[in-house]
Parts: sequence; structure tokens; C-alpha cells
Amino acid sequence: MKKQMNPPQFKQFREKWNKDYRFKTFVGAWVSLCITVIFAAYHGYMGMDVSSIWHGSICVYYLLLVSV
Repeated sequence: MKKQMNPPQFKQFREKWNKDYRFKTFVGAWVSLCITVIFAAYHGYMGMDVSSIWHGSICVYYLLLVSV
């Protein structure tokens, strides 16, 4: 079986991810924040595009959660 080579940057990231708890916490929180903002923006767009109160309220709700 042929061993797949990882790029050096990914290897360094993976090693830091496995060993540094603070780094793992920071990166995980940052990714979660970005996904939540994208989710809120999508629902904000849908709320304006189709004049949906549901999508608009979900957008506001998630933006409030992000601000907390």
C-alpha cells in the first residue's frame, strides 16, 4: 500500500492541533463563528429576497447569538 504524502503546512497544522489545546479551542471557535455568520447572512438574504419574516427573524436571532 502506497503511503500518501501530506503537504508540510498541513502536517504542521495537524501536529499543532493534536498538541496545543488553546490552538484547537481558538480554531474551533473561529470556524464555528464563521459558519454561524454565513448561516445568518444566508437567512438574511432569503428574508429580503422572498420577504419572509421567518428567515429574517432567524437571521436576527443568529446575529444576536454571535454578538453574545
